[in-house]
Amino acid sequence: MKIAFVSQPFDDSVPPIESGSIQIWTYQVILHLAKEHDITVYAVRKPGNGAFQEEGGIKYRRMSLFWDRWILRFMRLIKFWYRDPRKPHHASVLYYIGYMIQTALDIRRRGYDVVHIHNYSQFVLPIRFFNPRVKIVLHMQGEWLSQLDHGMIRHRLSKVQQILGCSDYLMDKVVDVIPEVKAKVRTLYNGVDTTKFVANGKYDHAEEDQIVRFLFVGRHSPEKGVHDLLRAMQLLRERTDRFHLTVVGPKYVVPSDMIVDISSDPKVRDLRRFYGEDPNNQETYLKALEDLRADGLEDFVTFAGSIPHSQLAELYRDCDVLTNPSLSETFGIALVEGMAAMMPVVATRVGGMPEIVVPEETGFVVESADPEALAEVYYRLVSEAALRRQMGTAGRRRAEAVFDWSIIAANLIDLYRQIPENA
Repeated sequence: MKIAFVSQPFDDSVPPIESGSIQIWTYQVILHLAKEHDITVYAVRKPGNGAFQEEGGIKYRRMSLFWDRWILRFMRLIKFWYRDPRKPHHASVLYYIGYMIQTALDIRRRGYDVVHIHNYSQFVLPIRFFNPRVKIVLHMQGEWLSQLDHGMIRHRLSKVQQILGCSDYLMDKVVDVIPEVKAKVRTLYNGVDTTKFVANGKYDHAEEDQIVRFLFVGRHSPEKGVHDLLRAMQLLRERTDRFHLTVVGPKYVVPSDMIVDISSDPKVRDLRRFYGEDPNNQETYLKALEDLRADGLEDFVTFAGSIPHSQLAELYRDCDVLTNPSLSETFGIALVEGMAAMMPVVATRVGGMPEIVVPEETGFVVESADPEALAEVYYRLVSEAALRRQMGTAGRRRAEAVFDWSIIAANLIDLYRQIPENA
């Protein structure tokens, strides 16, 4: 099978991929697919990158942003016209249209069986225009299909043969608002390399009174709930000092028009308070996190910044509990990485995370925006070494059986083959 993957316009495309959940998803999956299939990855050309690269049998074709630089400047000038939050500028057909036209024309020249597009539904239109017979798969890791203007999205989805989502939660929301696409919708979970994310004997010498090391992996952004996590740690500090939290990830606050402003969840919309007047403001939220850490957590919380994905596995091996307190999360890839490394995981009852965690077996699921509930299960995990070992063992079994990348890649090929030839 000849397959083209179309990257998001800001994604890195130089192997090996070390950051970004969607980039890592693509890289890990194509490593498995390239053993039997002809794989090309399309991406934007960044400074220092060549227009073409081939490595491990995988071809990388990178497109110029010459025209897009000018178009994006123009879009910024007229941004005040985008007054409907369900039609933000990043959902416009003009958004990286130069990149897409180049990609669509190259796809037509080379001829593919399947074109796999990540997240941006407007990219479907130029690819379909220049490739009327190719099978197009739109793969979503976020809620845009159900959040953006339904008429706009309905038109775009009429041009695709298959709609993939990283959780049943995500796909159910799409079907709720656009029921006629139900036959096209499929769930494909994200995965983990279970050969790299391992326990490394962390329970061989575990002691009841040891310092329990908590880990959070994700961007420092309001929808990730890092403020709730730090507040929970303050509450935990009132009961014990046998813990330490490492916060890993970029200090990047997602613009409010991408998640907060278009969410129907009042808890998520309430996060607008962290932006002030500017939807791109980062300082208010980042300062709030620093203030929480300064309030009694200096010796208990470390902000480690971004860490290459290849080095993350070692950090997982050295930690005891993985936690994700998000208020908006369609999957939660750190949870499956934590389970693979035999860590009990703590998640909020948000999005696709309850599909990953088996409550009271592989970890705990609590309500979102509830630091008190988080602190309670954190204290239990600090206090009970046997429980950490039991949940970690169960999580490892689940990661191997459901989320290994080899399983995800095989499931993807099966999904491609389900697309009718005349679709």
